[in-house]
Amino acid sequence: MKKKQLAKLQQQFQSSFNSAQMKVFRTMERKIDERYGFKVEVFIQSEYPDELTIRRLALDKDAIDKETHLPLDENFADVIKRIQKGEKGLKEIFSDNLVQEVVDLWSSAE
Repeated sequence: MKKKQLAKLQQQFQSSFNSAQMKVFRTMERKIDERYGFKVEVFIQSEYPDELTIRRLALDKDAIDKETHLPLDENFADVIKRIQKGEKGLKEIFSDNLVQEVVDLWSSAE
């Protein structure tokens, strides 16, 4: 197979930007639950596309215990694009850094 054909084929099977972003968010949710015992939701609201929202859920899981907003810049999009392209280990490192930032915010606010 020629290099151009192989590159085109790999690009067709590459995950979308949104799916790569959602994988990072789900990884963050899992890590916060495993390490700190908090159930959280991580997402970007359509009204605020430049903010990452992290909701810590209360024990009854219907109420919100705490909500944190992190500003996003072009670096966030660049890292997601690198994850989308399959850079090994980047998703884990990036989600670890985001988890640590969120937990630091929560502990300084309490």
